[in-house]
Amino acid sequence: MRQIVILALLFFITYALQFLQWGSESELNPKSMASLGFILLAAYVAGDFFARFKLPKISGYIVTGIICGPYVINLLSKGVVSDLRVLDDLALGLIALTAGGELKLTALRRGLKSVLYIIGFQVIVVFTGVTACVLMARPLLPFLSQSPLSTTIAAALCFGITAVAKSPASTIAIITETKARGVVTERVLSITVIKDVLVVIAFAFILSIAKRLSVEPTIGQGAVTAVFTEVAASLLMGAVLGALTVFYIKYINAEMLLFIIGLVFAGTAFAHWLELEAILMFMVAGFVVENFSSHGQALIETIERASLPVYVVFFAIAGADINIPVLRQTLLVASILVAVRLLTTYLGTFLGSVLAGDPPPVRRYAWMGFITQAGVSLGLATIVEQTFPSWGPHFKTLIVATIAMNQIIGPIAFKLALDQSGETEVARERTLTLAEQPAPGP
Repeated sequence: MRQIVILALLFFITYALQFLQWGSESELNPKSMASLGFILLAAYVAGDFFARFKLPKISGYIVTGIICGPYVINLLSKGVVSDLRVLDDLALGLIALTAGGELKLTALRRGLKSVLYIIGFQVIVVFTGVTACVLMARPLLPFLSQSPLSTTIAAALCFGITAVAKSPASTIAIITETKARGVVTERVLSITVIKDVLVVIAFAFILSIAKRLSVEPTIGQGAVTAVFTEVAASLLMGAVLGALTVFYIKYINAEMLLFIIGLVFAGTAFAHWLELEAILMFMVAGFVVENFSSHGQALIETIERASLPVYVVFFAIAGADINIPVLRQTLLVASILVAVRLLTTYLGTFLGSVLAGDPPPVRRYAWMGFITQAGVSLGLATIVEQTFPSWGPHFKTLIVATIAMNQIIGPIAFKLALDQSGETEVARERTLTLAEQPAPGP
């Protein structure tokens, strides 16, 4: 009840601000600054409200943005949304650093065969299935139905690789909440983090191919060479940023939060200047700090101090940026994409686990841990939106719709999987209680 009252007050205050005169417009619009405070508080309260019903907080952030956005009650106008998107680069950099920092070499040594098999089959089956689905659904997508076939293929490839991505943050949060431990828990966590790194690398290739397909219908040898050069340069620059971060923590270690924020903004600007993949750079930087120094924990703790308000605004603005008229036209396709992704995720995980010789719980339940999507997927969608102005915004709208659906389905499914496999604290206690009961008499 308290959250509802707070939300009502915030909505009323911000609505009243619409009638005030702000004077001349400037680059630092006071209305945008006021809206930033509003959306930060409102989305945070909404996230807590969603959590009361065992739903992920990120869904609350996105829903708040949708409701307040220019296509519903218009508390956040298109101009305000555009102003606040300056936080996109910061959020994407922090998400990538965190994902790279969560990838530990020690995790690769446990169940490596299973991890590689499942990742391989998931990437192949999910990417192929979703890409084919978008190509077949072309008549149902207004922003692609009249486009050249090469543009449709480019968009389908971007849909396919984005569908492969997972949410490490959601996975870790559910495992922590349920205090789960066991083979399913370990397998899902390892695959989630490793796969997202591979997805970002693959995304760099796919994006470069898509950019060239949007200009010309075929890919030549020069284009392929450019893709490899772009990825290699991004990996190298990421290693340099990681080494720089290690040096700073080891020898200076002052105002770490400001250093990380400055690193993200400077690194992003450098990536744009040299046409590198910023997300890949920062993931490599986080990986280097975690695995080649003793300062990985310091990096993650610093990011956690800065990440909450940035992520709240990032996801809320992503919700506000959803084009509701386009969403109405593509809702059927979004539902189909979610269904195809669920089916192909199950098939890819099952095939990989069977061939790797995994125990029955992994074969039956592990696929339910790969449904949720969040930061990395949204980050990839944002990059596509910025790269392809003609159809990118519609792409992002459709991707955010599928992410929202997966964020509701995924956590519930993963909790169910962990409970059914007997790896949650509640399941372990239940098993122990049954084992302690006396056997029935003759």
